[in-house]
Amino acid sequence: PLEEVVRGVAACDKACVLTSGSTQPNQLARALLGLGLGDWEVFLCENLGFEDERISKMGLEELAKANCSPLNLLIFKRVRGADKKRESADILLGLEDEEFLRLPGREGMITKRELRAVVLSRLQLKPGDVLWDVGAGSGAISVEASRMMIWGEVYAVERDAAFVDLLRKNVARLAHPNVHVVEGEAPGALEGLPEPDAVFLGGTGGRLREILSLCCKRIRPGGRLVANFVSPARAVMAMEILEKTGMDTELFLFQGARLKETTGGELLSAHNPVLVISACKE
Repeated sequence: PLEEVVRGVAACDKACVLTSGSTQPNQLARALLGLGLGDWEVFLCENLGFEDERISKMGLEELAKANCSPLNLLIFKRVRGADKKRESADILLGLEDEEFLRLPGREGMITKRELRAVVLSRLQLKPGDVLWDVGAGSGAISVEASRMMIWGEVYAVERDAAFVDLLRKNVARLAHPNVHVVEGEAPGALEGLPEPDAVFLGGTGGRLREILSLCCKRIRPGGRLVANFVSPARAVMAMEILEKTGMDTELFLFQGARLKETTGGELLSAHNPVLVISACKE
């Protein structure tokens, strides 16, 4: 399918594609352009080994308008330094917080880089997994997860319209093309999604019990759930719910700090402490 071909090309520095009736060169070029992946040199190789063999070098824009021989293959070569997005795309984990667009006045509402690393390590994602990111916010977890599981699917669920718009922009700018933005409130918005191998809860909108219960029911055996809390009371409640469903749970406190320059010299600026719960379905 065209979607799978696009996903494969987007993950590589060099890719060779043997096209077919359902995946023509101009279709592939238009799909890549639609994702903003325009920094490629393309070599169109037509009728290789025949008298009318032809090899042409072009960009995606030219290829999108080209009429090609039915017998062809394409070689894609990434152009380095063409734009910031693709340089960032080389990073599998550890994007700077500043890479993400954030809501004015609510810039702190993002899972910061250090905590993202902890969350993703606890989720133990595999290349073909399905991840639910519930309360996705600006999409930091979804974006970084998408790079780690290029043949999997990420469902970024968010109810706040302002964050949904921001989420779509960050996904378009930074994510691998396997993130599906789902606008709606959980648990209802989760009903039609495929069974997850992993779930991250970034926010529950006051419906913690209902969301956790649904996630525990739907998550596949061996699947993992990670949830972040700033409230100890909410974290304890979540632990009780998870343990009653038979999940193997663990809670730990994450506390980070970064060195900052001030008028009085350098000092450590602490992040808000976060209680992280990780759970596994036996």
